[in-house]
This record gives sequence, structure tokens and C-alpha cells, in this order.
Amino acid sequence: MSPAAPEAPAYGGGGDTLGARRSRRAFIFCVLSCVVVTGLLWFAERYLRYERAEQLYQQALTHVNDSAAQVFLRNAVELDMEQSPYASPRYLWALAERQTGDAALNAFAEACAQDPRNAGLAMRYGTALYLEGRVEEAAAYFEQASAHAPENALPLYLKAAARAYGNDNNNADRLAESLAVVARANAGGREVRYPPPVWSGDLPGDGQWRAYQRRRIVEETGMVLRRYANHVLTAFRNAAEETGQAAAWDVWLSELEEMGERVAQVPEGGTRALVNGLLIQRNTLRERQAMSESADGDAFIPEPDDVSQRLAEVEDALLVLSAFEGHWVAWAGEERQHRMFPWRLAGDTLTALAALVAALGIAGRLMGITREHWTIGHGRNLTRVMAGAGVLFLSCLALGAAAPHWSAQPAPWFTTISVVWLAGLAGVAGYALYYPRTVLTPPGAPERAAATAKEEHNVTQTPSSGYRRAYVALVRRYAGVLFGVLVCAGCFWVLGFRLAVGLYPWEFRLLPSALVRDELALAAEILQRLG
Repeated sequence: MSPAAPEAPAYGGGGDTLGARRSRRAFIFCVLSCVVVTGLLWFAERYLRYERAEQLYQQALTHVNDSAAQVFLRNAVELDMEQSPYASPRYLWALAERQTGDAALNAFAEACAQDPRNAGLAMRYGTALYLEGRVEEAAAYFEQASAHAPENALPLYLKAAARAYGNDNNNADRLAESLAVVARANAGGREVRYPPPVWSGDLPGDGQWRAYQRRRIVEETGMVLRRYANHVLTAFRNAAEETGQAAAWDVWLSELEEMGERVAQVPEGGTRALVNGLLIQRNTLRERQAMSESADGDAFIPEPDDVSQRLAEVEDALLVLSAFEGHWVAWAGEERQHRMFPWRLAGDTLTALAALVAALGIAGRLMGITREHWTIGHGRNLTRVMAGAGVLFLSCLALGAAAPHWSAQPAPWFTTISVVWLAGLAGVAGYALYYPRTVLTPPGAPERAAATAKEEHNVTQTPSSGYRRAYVALVRRYAGVLFGVLVCAGCFWVLGFRLAVGLYPWEFRLLPSALVRDELALAAEILQRLG
């Protein structure tokens, strides 16, 4: 029979096991409470705040995958149909935007039937019909849009684009009629306003994902206008070659160029609207330049120098825009990575701490650490160290989330925050090696010699071995407390972010985007430069 272990409360023997268990469970309960409260608040806002159909609609709007979004929207339409005789046009419109081909056209048709006075919806349906080759049907919806939005010049331009084509042989008459519609739109002093993306009023409108939807709509609408402009310019070249009467076309070319200018001058259209308008202007100016160079003193032909100067300005602007557009996707991905910075910082640290706790737990089992070692009381310094660590973690997470908002180049801030985080973490982790010495009293040399002489056949029971077990147990508990403090700091950061921004930090696509601000600023700068 082996001798009994020495009674040494400082090394884990004879302590209050039940009280230590309650304290440990109370701490775990506090940490889990932070996680549960944060999760429940998000769940309540996401799934309990709205009716089921509206929940599905909002999930679909923010979903990147079109196939998954279609499933959500079909379910939203079905649920809405069960509650009322007709489905909401918003749900059908959103479904049409996520579909292609005949499926999209059918959804657009149903949505337009539900909301025939919606000019934006009519323009989107007409654009989809036009791009599918059903131009005459598209013209009817462009006409409908212009009737319900008489202050908007864009439906008239789209209607002109559709009227230029037909199945009869009156190409010249249709082209002249369409150009007359363009002239009417130019003369009316109307603004150009693109259809807005289908969206929810409860979701922020300045995020990257909504900007992407807006850019797609502007691009598809611009395709219609650019095709029309190319059609007019081809007809001009054919007429100039056949009849040699290019001067008669200069008035129409001027109207086409003005259409390009007006299409470009849409602040909410961003750089895509600017590219659409400038491409129309560039192609028109090139034809006018060729006409000016071939003219022989005709009073109706513009001066070559004026046209060349304007053409050079437009081409320079297009070069700047081309460089921006070429990097837009990459910059959008980079901005997303910037949003991920606090998550990577906290995630890597939590992973490392979890691995450390697991490794210390395995080592403790191999060393024979029991539940009695959890009865060793913590020192007073632990509260102060952990409070400081929590403040440090919370501050770094908050600064890491805010850096993309206050700086166009947040990388230096991220480097500084990472250095501060790692330095603080290293200091807190380094203190873990010293911390047990503030709680435990190492056995003295006489104690170790006496215990060794008395228990030479059972050296595991000496004060030195007990001290080592207690030491490892305290380091493991220290690492576990640090893990819990970091989890709580992360939850407080999430809740603070929600209060400050109105969104949760994982809703990357909806967060205010510096890229969107840069795009609108670049468009405004180029428009000011072009006059």
C-alpha cells in the first residue's frame, strides 16, 4: 500500500472541491451567456422581426448565389400568394432580377401586371425584352415607363432605341422617328435617372452589394443605348458613302452626342453610367471629326479643332475610368478582406488559445492532475490582468473594424493594431508562466529532502511533484480564463458594432463601402473636369 499523499492545500489537496466547481461553472455560464445573448439578438432581428415572406425576401436580396436566392424568392411569392390574392410586385421583381431567359421575362411580366405604374419596373422589363431580341415588345414597356415618369429622359432614350428597329422596310423613317424622340428628350430639360435596384427599405443603401446591383442595372441599360448609338452611326456612314451628304446628319449627330452627355451626368449611376455616356460621345465625336476633316468649308460642319479637343478630353476620361473599372472587382475583394481583419485577429487567437488549453489539459492528465487542483484559489492580480486583456482585445477589434471607414489605405493601421494585439497577447501569455508563483509557495530544500528520504519509493508524492502539478493546473486555468475573456470581448464588440452601425460585423455586403464612395467621387471629379 502506497503512503497517502501529503495534505498540502496550496498544491491541490484538501480544498473545497464543490465550491471550486461552482466558481468554474459560474464563469463558463457568464461566457456562454454573452454568446447566447448576442446570438439571440441577431436571431430575433433576422427571423422574428418580419413576416416569413419578408424574411425570405431580405435573405434573397443579400445572397450572392442566384440559385439559392431564387429558392428564397419563390417561397416568398408562394407565401405571399397564400396571404393575399396577388403576390407582391417586389418579390416577383426580385425573382426576375435573379433569373435569366424566359423565366426572367415571365416573372417581369407578372410583376408589371401587378404594378403597371412603376416606371423603373417597366424599364427593367423592357430592357430584358430588348436584350432578348424582342424589340417591338420592349418599345411598349418603354412607352409605358415614359408615360408614368414624364420627368425622366431615360425612358424616351430607350423608346428611341427600340423604335429604330422593326420588321418592315422603312428603316430610314424609323431611324428619323427615333432621333426625333432623342431630340425631344434633350430639349425637355429632363434628368436621366436609372431604375433603382429592387431593395428593402430596412436594409442600408450604401453597401457594396447594392452598389453591385446598381452597376449591373446601369450596364444592361447602357447596352441598349450603346447599341442604338452604334446603329445610328452605322446608318450615318452608309448614307455618307452612298449619297455623300454627310452635312445633313450633323444635327442628328449633335443630338446623339448630347444624349451621351446627359446619360453620363447621372451622379447615382457612378462610373458605369459615365462610361456608357462617354462611349456614346466618343464614337459620335469620331464620326464628326472624320466629317469635319473631309468637309470643304461647309458652314454646317463643326470646326475640326473643337471636335478634336472634345474628343481628346473624352478619351482621356475613358482611360481613367477604364483603369478604375479594371480594378473594381479586385478592390471589392480587397475591401472584403479589410472587413475580415478583426475576425482573423480574434479567430487566430482563439484557435491558438483553444489548442493551448487542450495541450495543457493532456499534459495535466499525464501528470496526474485531479479535480482537487481546481480548488487552488486564484490570486488578486488575475482580475486586473484579465480586465486589462479584455479592454485591449475590445479596443483592437473596434479599431480594426473602424480603420476602413476613416482611411482609404487601412493597411498601416492594421499593421499597428496587429503589433499592439500581439504585444499585449505576448505580455498576457508571458505572465501566465509567472502567475503560478504569485499563488503557490515553492517547497524549500529541507522539505524536499525530508520528503525524498521518507518516500523514496514513491517520488510522485513529493512536494516538488505536487508543486509541478499545481503549476501546470494554474497555467491551464489561466489560459482558459483568457479564452473566455476574449470570447466576451468579441461579443461586446459585435453588440457595440450593431449599435454604432446598425448592422452586424459579419454582414460584409451591406456595410458602408469606401469603394462606393470612391467611385461616386471619381465620377463627380471627371464630370467636373469635362464641364
